[in-house]
Amino acid sequence: MARRIADLLIKIGADSYEFQQKANQVEKGLGQLEKKLTSIGKSLSLKVTAPLTALGVVALQNADTQARAETKVATALKSTGNQVGYNLDQLKAYASELQSKTIFGDETILNDVTTRLLAFTNITGDNFKRTQQMALDMSTALEMDLGSAATGWRGVKSSGLVSRRSFWRM
Repeated sequence: MARRIADLLIKIGADSYEFQQKANQVEKGLGQLEKKLTSIGKSLSLKVTAPLTALGVVALQNADTQARAETKVATALKSTGNQVGYNLDQLKAYASELQSKTIFGDETILNDVTTRLLAFTNITGDNFKRTQQMALDMSTALEMDLGSAATGWRGVKSSGLVSRRSFWRM
């Protein structure tokens, strides 16, 4: 019986030693897994989170730019007594339409063309729309900024050097 107890104690000791070895291997493997997961987390943070954050910042800046452009147009409409014949929503919709046909964003169109042309109260209705389109075309063709193109068309139209009919054929 003493022999059996001794064998049993040896067996338990051997089994516990083997268990301890396996536990150490598992612990070491978990440590390596932790390092790999940390590395993956850092990589994802740099490759996914940072660009998403940057995209969010750009979206907020664009929304702010759009809001400022719309405020300028609303202010110009109010100061001219809505002489152009269009309200803010109609001008925004037309700027969006022009955006789909040109290289310019609607906020740029509103800010650099619409607002400037609204200061000139004798361009109204369809002539106002055509003048905006011509300013965009001229800016693209001559590689000039939109504000200068809008001011240029306004100057030609207001100078009286060309007749109304020949102006719209330009």
